[in-house]
Amino acid sequence: MYPEELKKYIPPEFDLSKYDDTAHIDLWDWSCNLAKRCGLRCDMLEEEITLDNIENGVVIADKTGLQYGDPISILREITCSQVLTTTEALNEQFDVRNLHSAMSTNEPFENNEESVLNEYISDIDVNTDWLMLEPAWLEVDMLCSDKEIKAAFDRWLNQYRDKDPNRHTKRKRREYKLNEFSPATLRRWHDAKILAFLDIEAWNYLQDNKLTDALMGEILFSEYKNQRNNADYVRNKVKPLAELLSSQDVLMRMRKVFIESSRQKNA
Repeated sequence: MYPEELKKYIPPEFDLSKYDDTAHIDLWDWSCNLAKRCGLRCDMLEEEITLDNIENGVVIADKTGLQYGDPISILREITCSQVLTTTEALNEQFDVRNLHSAMSTNEPFENNEESVLNEYISDIDVNTDWLMLEPAWLEVDMLCSDKEIKAAFDRWLNQYRDKDPNRHTKRKRREYKLNEFSPATLRRWHDAKILAFLDIEAWNYLQDNKLTDALMGEILFSEYKNQRNNADYVRNKVKPLAELLSSQDVLMRMRKVFIESSRQKNA
């Protein structure tokens, strides 16, 4: 039972026991549940932030139709057809941007026309911007030996990574993120009550409540109030972790790592 002064910040349907299953879910289920809750950090409109999460708690994904040969993969083949399709999308993006630029210098759009075009540009940006500076494909001479191919790939990978002036720091951080996807790390996410944090945060945002770290600490970690400073724990541990796990890059990497490990188990 929460004290009266906290009830303003707690949704009627909220129950911490609904999140107990996070102690047992796998990486794929973590990615699915986090993706449903990243609204405040993914430029979603307010109406797109679903509060069904508070009522349902943790959702276990049905993986019966999940194919481990899916294009969600750490390493995959890209066909000529896929490259051509991507090229068409990029050309379309450039054409629309040029049209928007040309028309904006002449007569102004009607408000509805401008909003539709801006929304269209935003939509294709999300799907294609990341491709702009990425290599389209790697050509591999399969007549070479495995050792020669692996050595050539390692050289290319090192050269590609070394283009970044902060390469050493970023490479180490990337490896750390990938290595984090262990049972011990998933347990730390559970202990930090990340899903409950995101749900309480979203609800109070929509209620226009000023929710402090101290209040969040009292709601989520009341059992530790005599053992640590819960406000500091929320500020220094939970919030940065929630920010990281709401990143689209991290969510996609989680799925790729799950698919790769599942493919190896089913090989």
